[in-house]
Amino acid sequence: MRFDKPLPRIVRIILLASLLVFIFNPALNAQNGLSKTDFRTPPQSSKVHTWWHWMAGYITKEGITKDLESMKRQGIVQASLINVGDILNKKVDVPQVKFNSPEWIAMFQWALKEANRLGITIGIQTIDGYATSGGPWITPDLSMKEYVWSKTVLEGGKNTAVKLPQPLQQENFYRDVAVVAYPMADTDNSFQKAWPTLMVNARTEAAELADGNPKTAVKTRKGDVIDIKLPAEFTANKLVVMPYLPFCWDDMGKIEVQFILSGSMDGKTYTNIANLSCVGVNKSITLPFPTTRAKFFRLQLAKTNFLYFSEYPIGELELLTDEEPPAFNPQLTSFFEKAASVFDVSQNALDANVKLPATAISENAIVDVTRFLSADGTLNWNAPNGRWQVIRFGYTSTGVKTDPSSPEGLGLEADKMDTTALSVHFNSYAKKLIQAAGSYVGNTLKFVLMDSWEAHFQTWSKTFPDEFKARRGYSIVPWLPVLCGEVVGNQQLSEAFLHDFRKTIADLIDQNHYKHFRELCHQNRLELHGEAIYSNWGAYPPLDPLKANQYMDLPMTEFWAENNKDNLGDYKPANRPTPGFPMYSALAHGKQVIGSEAYTNFAHYSEAPFDLKPFGDAAYCSGVNQLIMHSFVHQPVDKKPGMTLGKFGAHFNRNNPWWVYNQDWLTYQARVQYVLQQGEPLVDVLFYAGDQLPQFFSKSFLSDLPIGIQANACNRDMLMTKIQVTDGQLSLGGTQRFAVLMLPNSTKMELATLKRIAQLVNEGAVVYGPKPLDLLSVPEIKQDSAEFVNLVQKLWGQPGQMTSGKGRVIWGKPIQEMLANLSVLPDLTTNRNDPKEIMYIHRKLGDTDVYYVFNQQDKALHRELLFRVTGKTPELWNAENGTVTKPLIYSVEKKQTRLPISLKPYESKLIVFTNKKPGQFIHQVSRAGRVIFPQQPVQDSTVSIPHASVHRGKYSFVASTAGEYTFTQNNGTRITKQIAAPTRIALGDFRASVAFAPVGDEIIKPLELTSLKSLTEFDDPAIKYFAGKAAYSITFTVPENVLSTWDSLVLNLGNVSATAEVRLNGKVIAYAWQPNTNLVVSGLLRTTNKLDITVATVCRNRIIGDLIQYGQIKSLWTTSPVETILNKNMPLKPSGLAGPLTLTRFARL
Repeated sequence: MRFDKPLPRIVRIILLASLLVFIFNPALNAQNGLSKTDFRTPPQSSKVHTWWHWMAGYITKEGITKDLESMKRQGIVQASLINVGDILNKKVDVPQVKFNSPEWIAMFQWALKEANRLGITIGIQTIDGYATSGGPWITPDLSMKEYVWSKTVLEGGKNTAVKLPQPLQQENFYRDVAVVAYPMADTDNSFQKAWPTLMVNARTEAAELADGNPKTAVKTRKGDVIDIKLPAEFTANKLVVMPYLPFCWDDMGKIEVQFILSGSMDGKTYTNIANLSCVGVNKSITLPFPTTRAKFFRLQLAKTNFLYFSEYPIGELELLTDEEPPAFNPQLTSFFEKAASVFDVSQNALDANVKLPATAISENAIVDVTRFLSADGTLNWNAPNGRWQVIRFGYTSTGVKTDPSSPEGLGLEADKMDTTALSVHFNSYAKKLIQAAGSYVGNTLKFVLMDSWEAHFQTWSKTFPDEFKARRGYSIVPWLPVLCGEVVGNQQLSEAFLHDFRKTIADLIDQNHYKHFRELCHQNRLELHGEAIYSNWGAYPPLDPLKANQYMDLPMTEFWAENNKDNLGDYKPANRPTPGFPMYSALAHGKQVIGSEAYTNFAHYSEAPFDLKPFGDAAYCSGVNQLIMHSFVHQPVDKKPGMTLGKFGAHFNRNNPWWVYNQDWLTYQARVQYVLQQGEPLVDVLFYAGDQLPQFFSKSFLSDLPIGIQANACNRDMLMTKIQVTDGQLSLGGTQRFAVLMLPNSTKMELATLKRIAQLVNEGAVVYGPKPLDLLSVPEIKQDSAEFVNLVQKLWGQPGQMTSGKGRVIWGKPIQEMLANLSVLPDLTTNRNDPKEIMYIHRKLGDTDVYYVFNQQDKALHRELLFRVTGKTPELWNAENGTVTKPLIYSVEKKQTRLPISLKPYESKLIVFTNKKPGQFIHQVSRAGRVIFPQQPVQDSTVSIPHASVHRGKYSFVASTAGEYTFTQNNGTRITKQIAAPTRIALGDFRASVAFAPVGDEIIKPLELTSLKSLTEFDDPAIKYFAGKAAYSITFTVPENVLSTWDSLVLNLGNVSATAEVRLNGKVIAYAWQPNTNLVVSGLLRTTNKLDITVATVCRNRIIGDLIQYGQIKSLWTTSPVETILNKNMPLKPSGLAGPLTLTRFARL
């Protein structure tokens, strides 16, 4: 019997089942919320999204149509339209369309029309650029604001009219808030008393360098010279520098400047004093040098290590001796971080101890003299006797502008604490597009996107004093000196005021920015999608991230595809999934879908889908279940590999060669997302994010949790109103229960929080965390300290465990011991408990448990997984091919189900436990008399357990290793089988040719091949550095006796890079995107076969080849500054069809 025609369906079912492939029966369709039909062919709701960047006005209708049609073909169903300014490295040969012009609006309308035709939904970014909300319509009075001040010393005892220096003014905007005064001692240091003259580059006076106010920083650059002239000879032995840099993308704790300090008596001949290294910013940095006496000092910026900026703002600079303090000398450590004014360098800043014994200002000694200030800044005040420090306190624009915007969209960031400013912004841009969208609003035009916060910091707004008093219960005016670096009352009270200050900032941004923006979107029938705020990093204002994310209809995070030094993918296995407040919104606020900007990278054209896969799979484990590709950049022309987002990637667009064949990877992701968008995450522990803002995971006990125990964050609102106690466990109102509430690793707490914890404990909750020692808020410290101490003692007592009511507080014990005492078993472990092997997430869908497990290793793993599930039937849902199989080899042990599993490098699998009672299964496997399943602990990690399937009531087995196997069923019955190893089938009369279609104009002659190897192994530079499509045409024969068996035949493609279309005998059978792709070809093979594999490559090799051959990019066209990212010394990446092609027969026994 010849098998040169496709086999009947029933025969193919039998054969495919032998290889862990199950062709599902439609009658088994919907089950516990999961549909096998929808898994196999994912619905629109679970498919991948993308960002769609329109660059620098280079937009064409033809390009828009081609982009959207390409998205449709590959399975992209939603695009976020983001207009970006000119960050390209070259001009494009099409007319530029000015942003927000009638022509640009027409392009937007065309995009909606075409998207509607293709069934793609569109969203619009909030601004022109990345972030956050602003534009040319935002005037300085509507812009983000910061507080500023100036200080003046006043001698009292007489009626004095003093012109107070106006504080820093930016964008020609300044408003006064208050003028306060307080008695002061004579504390000027020797440098201040000397009245030095400071000049930059012998041209610019720079008195601001020594005015005691770092906010008036002077911007300097590498090579600049600062001259310091003193009226008389001056002795010093240290330089005190305060670099003041509120925000940048460098690691601010490692920013370093090398100074050369020299001295002179005559201002002409200078002698080197010392080479000084200044590391860090936003703090006073003391740089000692040998005691020197001179009249002139010169400081040169000799060397810097900046990456993302060129200016070095110096806030203060003084020459001092011994223990002399600088003029600006805040007594609270990490002052600017606590004042919410700079990028946090240390995540422990909020808990840092007081720097020095502080000279505190009595709260009662502070006099509000605002009424004596005239419009021109003159203070007419009859000050009492003595020396008075006068602070003129006001606010100005931060000057932060939208970025990277086009000239037509560039403008100030809108005030994030003022709904009026946000409404002006919304009506000036988003509303205009909504009106232009017409009938597409709410369907094709679906949402507004808010990208990640990149607007630096805001510390003031017009109504801030009134809002502070309404929310905190006391006036801010007597405490204004604290915001200028002083201590009022005592250190604890001053720290508490800064807490109240940050909390007010959080309240106002939360309500007037995020909440108001959502209201504006909903009023206009649009959703709000956004990377609201991540926290856990110092680049953000002090917000409650869970509160901010609750206003997002689609909360979002982001992840990058990291590279090594050669700009090749470099996934690093982790002990546990990456925590993230947006992901915690799923449980906290019932958000079913959590999105993520995905695979962000640099534009080096090196990445392929398989390189990116582990980063995406790790994101799924963290709680993300909707990927948004970063990025599909609009391609106005067909030049390849095309337009980029400047230096950023990755490259998901129609001009990148491998994009055209990557649909199976996108389908894989859609299948995973279909499953993970069901139900809710299952965790064992709630952890309270704490009362202090900003919030950092380093303050939690997450990293101390045992492997297999997951946690979810809760915030203050949840603690106060949502958390309940049921039968000694916590809940959020649903069916899920949590064993324990973990407090942050901090000893500071608000009284209301303490009272709520006491109530939960009294009702039966278990709480774990350190004993609180300090209150956080000024009113509480003044009024409630005794109550706080008493309640803390009642709940915590001595280290160990304290019972109160029905519950208890546990502290001073390791978390592992605490959880073991509560009988909390790990949710998932393996028989080799290396946390960097398997990462997972567990979701609950009614009675169904879903686990997504990810092999973090670039090697195959054969492991036994122990799930905290019993009484249910496991199923394997294969997202790579859409099949569902029921494993028949597993064991049930007390409260766990043990399942053997083999995972390819970086492979992930979905294991679904349905609520059907297990039937007949095999719970022990032996080979040659030795038990190979179960193995606990693992004895031989190379052992692969045979696969068992049932057809018409009879078992069939497939094994990778030959031998005599004994299978013991759960009813005690044994089955012994002699199983043969898979057989490698030689491909006879192998012949191959390859034709090349390069991305450039080069003509490359076809090749005849007798064997396969990477294109990089050829000598011809045109092939060695090839980028584009390589079409392999291969013929081979297969013995007829192989075709005449009922065994399964599998074709392995070997190494394919990057993606490929695979045709066998004229039929497309796959779009390959990962190495060693196995294709079941039973019933498709003939004695003589034609295999056509068109491989689409990355462009990295051609770029490196150009740099080697020509010293510049010549063979392709891109707007990426790729010459600054790749270089000629970097390794090439294996490319094309390297094979080997293998055909394997698996015997059915």
